[in-house]
Amino acid sequence: MTKHQTLELFKNTLSLSMAAKTPFVIDVPEFLTNPLMTRFCPALRNYSTKLRVYFDTTMAAGSCYLCFSAGSSPNIVVEQHELLDFVKGFKKVLDEDLPKTPVGSKSWTYESFAEEAKRTRNPELTLDDRLINNALGLSGEVGEFVDLVKKVLFHGTTVPTEKIIKELGDIQYYWAETVSTLGEQLKFTVQDVLDTNSKKLRERYPNGFSFAAANEKKDEKVEKVTNADGEKADLYKLYSALMDDIFGPRS
Repeated sequence: MTKHQTLELFKNTLSLSMAAKTPFVIDVPEFLTNPLMTRFCPALRNYSTKLRVYFDTTMAAGSCYLCFSAGSSPNIVVEQHELLDFVKGFKKVLDEDLPKTPVGSKSWTYESFAEEAKRTRNPELTLDDRLINNALGLSGEVGEFVDLVKKVLFHGTTVPTEKIIKELGDIQYYWAETVSTLGEQLKFTVQDVLDTNSKKLRERYPNGFSFAAANEKKDEKVEKVTNADGEKADLYKLYSALMDDIFGPRS
């Protein structure tokens, strides 16, 4: 993984672990050790041993340790929110060094577009809020695109190409944000989605499309994902738990 991807994963893992309020030990990326020590304990900023973030239920709520793997090193008590704010700020500075794809450029990739979409994200939304917002946005934009098709086929309307491109772009935006949001929870990327879909198509249609292959769907099986606790769960259970949190348990 790149430095930016490593920091994004560390930030998300730290945030989810703190929100869970259960014991955790998380290794700090090596390139972040000195910046963290410079901020919270300058005397140890050149310490060469691996740094970890540690919390257990004996500690005061809202605090955690920065500690080195060597047992003789002191533990530095920090506030969880201060640590997370520092990591977010460090990531923001790091992200500013990423090469920017100019507006109107034809060199966008799925990954670079996903990063661009994050720039417009409402920072006040929780992960669950973002998932709902993106799912509703995705279904709404698909509905608008379908409405264009209906008008062309049944109303005899001429739809400008720019309008079609815009609606497809809106679908792409919410798709990318849905992948990013679920990816933070379940630890996968846009590239993982593309790779998996490509593999499925190769398995289903090894010799190109055929009605027999389409009906057989030999690649199809119950897909499992990993939730934030590392337990195996299918995607239905993830959505079901989310809906229960919002609307209450269903009978």
